[in-house]
Amino acid sequence: MDFEELCSRIITPKEFHLIALGETMLRITIPINVHLEDTEYAKISTAGAESNVAIGLAKLGLKTGWVGKVGSGSIGVRILKDIRSWNVDTSQVVVDKELHSGLYIWENARQSVYYFRKIYAGANISPEDISVDYFLKTNIFFTTGITLGLSESAYQTVLKIVKLIKNEGIAVAFDTNYRNKLWETSASCPLCGSHLKKRDIAHVYDNFLRYCDIAILSVSDAEKIWSFNDKTDELGAFVLNKGPSVVIIKSKDKTYGYYKYHNKINSIHVDVREVPLWMIRDKVGAGDAFTVGLLYILLTQKNIVSKSRFNDYGTLLKHAIEVGHATAAYGLNKIGDVQSLPLLTDLISYFKGEYGIIKR
Repeated sequence: MDFEELCSRIITPKEFHLIALGETMLRITIPINVHLEDTEYAKISTAGAESNVAIGLAKLGLKTGWVGKVGSGSIGVRILKDIRSWNVDTSQVVVDKELHSGLYIWENARQSVYYFRKIYAGANISPEDISVDYFLKTNIFFTTGITLGLSESAYQTVLKIVKLIKNEGIAVAFDTNYRNKLWETSASCPLCGSHLKKRDIAHVYDNFLRYCDIAILSVSDAEKIWSFNDKTDELGAFVLNKGPSVVIIKSKDKTYGYYKYHNKINSIHVDVREVPLWMIRDKVGAGDAFTVGLLYILLTQKNIVSKSRFNDYGTLLKHAIEVGHATAAYGLNKIGDVQSLPLLTDLISYFKGEYGIIKR
C-alpha cells in the first residue's frame, strides 16, 4: 500500500478516527527544582503514550477510543475518570480486581523517571482481554514500542490485533518509543517463538513493523534499536522497506518524512520549531503531542487554518509535520502529559502565532 491508498482509507468515515491500546499510569510530578526527598507535595495526573494520543485527538474534536487494563482500586478509578472526561471511549477497558494500576514519578530537578509498572494491571493485558471486532470500527489503530516491551502478553495482544485488522484494511500507526528499562530482561519473541536477548530487540521491532502503515521514530531510537547511525535518508529507506507506507524521523533540528508513492520513495523535511529554553517546563509527553498533531492532519487531510484540501501528498505530509511541531511546542511550558495538549482553537492560534496575545 502506498501513501495515496493509505490516505484514501483513513479518510473513509468510520465510528472512530483512532483507537489506541497501551498502558496508562498515574503520574506523580515533583515540583520543578525540588528533589523528591525534599518535596512536601506533588501534582497528580494521568499519563500513557497511547491514551495521550487518544485524548489529544479527542481534544481536537475527533472520535477516539482507548483500550487497556486498569486496577479496580483508586488509581484505576482515577485513570478511567480522567480519560473519560475528554470523551474518549473506554467501553473495552478491562478492570483487574486483583492487580493495581501502575504509576511513575517524574523528578524534573534530576530529569529522572521512576516507574512502578511490571507487576501491575496495565502490563498484564492479554489477548483474551480484547474484543477484536472493536478494532474494526476505526480508521487508525495506534500503539507504541512501550507496549511491545511491557510484557510478552502485552505484545501478544497487539500482535493479535494488527494481524486481524491488516487484512481488513485498517491502518496501523506505530511510534517506536524505545524505553531501555522495559527491555532489560530477556524474553521469548511472541512473533516467531525464538529466544530474545537484550541485543535482539531489533527482531521484535522488525517483525511488528511488517504490519504497520505509519511509523514514527527518532534518530536516537534507531540507534538504540538497530544500532543505525547512518544518514537520515538511508534510515528512511531502511524503515520503509520493513513495511510501512510512511515513515517520520525526528532529529534535533529537523523532522523528515518518507513515503511510498507510485513505486517510488519520496521525501520532505521540516525544520523543528525552536522554543526558548526559558519557556520549557516539562518535556515529558512532547513526543505524544507531536503524534497528535501529525495524525490529526492525516485524518482530516485539510489545512488547519484555511481548511482547504491539499493538491499533492508531499504538501499534506509536510503540513502534518508542521502541525505536529506546533502541538509539541505548545505544551512545553505546561505541566502534565494531557494538560499540555491543546484544544483546536488554541492550536490554530498557536500555529498562526497569535496564541497568548491579549485581545481587547
